[in-house]
Amino acid sequence: MIVKTADKSPNFTNRMYKEDNEVDDEGNMAKGELRMIASRAQELISMLDDNTQLEGWVQSKITKAEDYINSVYDYMKGQKGN
Repeated sequence: MIVKTADKSPNFTNRMYKEDNEVDDEGNMAKGELRMIASRAQELISMLDDNTQLEGWVQSKITKAEDYINSVYDYMKGQKGN
């Protein structure tokens, strides 16, 4: 079982602790993944013109990626409000 700590102090590092006190640095890993997503998205933006025609599967992947990121954003935004 993973337990999220409840400390909300400004200097607190948000980490997940397993019952055996093993630390999961999931926040750090997620931040690295998000940096890569942002970097690749910027590169893709620079590759496209407004009139660029994309294959259907490519547009589908972009749409799915946007949906996934928006879902996580909405979830995290809701967690901060609680």
